[in-house]
Parts: sequence; structure tokens; C-alpha cells
Amino acid sequence: MMRMRRRCLRERGFTLLELLVVIAIIGILAVAALDRYWLLQESAEAAAMQQTLATLKTAVLVRSGELTVANKWEALRQLPKQNPFDLLAETPSNYTGTGSAPPGSWSFDARDALITYRVRRTATFVAPAGEAADLMRFRVVAIDAQGGAASKGAPLYLVRPLAEYRWQERVIR
Repeated sequence: MMRMRRRCLRERGFTLLELLVVIAIIGILAVAALDRYWLLQESAEAAAMQQTLATLKTAVLVRSGELTVANKWEALRQLPKQNPFDLLAETPSNYTGTGSAPPGSWSFDARDALITYRVRRTATFVAPAGEAADLMRFRVVAIDAQGGAASKGAPLYLVRPLAEYRWQERVIR
């Protein structure tokens, strides 16, 4: 009777092998969860960047229309040289102003009139050959009614990328 009691007490706990299997399973699940978490963070960054870009495009287009309607042609011609972030009612929190931008932020280069976004999470970001691996560059350009380079008449001004970027399987235009 005493032997049976000792044997039952010994068999109640986990063996070392069972404990190692459980730890391995938890580790595999944690790695899978972290990978998904990083992908979701990159997706959120891409969505926020595209939202800011859409806001900039709208602001430039509205300002272009305002100046055209008011017949302010000289101010309209100066639009590509101006900082488009100045047209926003509120600048994004990740706008650093002029100069270089840290990862995950916007900047404007007044010398070259370039809008830049430096990508923080680059796992799914693809820049064209010859471009920086973590940088998107945009410029305000004049187009005519057919979408070509403006030469005559009242142009529209749009924010366009300097190259075709791909992020999260989306083309940034």
C-alpha cells in the first residue's frame, strides 16, 4: 500500500520532456505572433504615409484651383517651389520640417523642392534601382488637362512620386 501511494505521488507532476515540449510550442507561437505584429506595424505605417500623401495631394490641388480661379498666375507658377505642408491646417506629427528626416517621418527640401518620406519598417518596401532603399521622394508638378506636362493654358498642380515605389504590395503613385 505504501508503494502505491509513493508511485501515485511521483506520477502527478510533469516530466522534463513534457515541460520542454510545452516551452517549445509556446516559443514557436510567440515567434509567429511577433512576425504578424511586425507586419501589422509596417502596414499601419504604410497606411499613415498614404493618408498623409493623399492629404498633401488634395491640399496642392485645392490651392492650385484657388489660384487659378483668382487669376493669380504668378502665385500659381510659384506653387511647385512652396512647401506643401504649409498648405495644411495642421502638419502631421511626423513632419520634421526642412532637412533630413529620421525613419518614419516627412521632410521638405526647399533647395530642390522635394517632399521626402523616410520609411521606418522596410520589410515589404521596394524602391526602384538607383533610389535609396528607405526613401520616397515626391515633387509638385504641373500637368495639363490631358495629364501631360503643362505647356499652355492653366495647369493643374499635383504631387507625384519621382519613381514608382511599392509597399505592402501597393504601388505608390
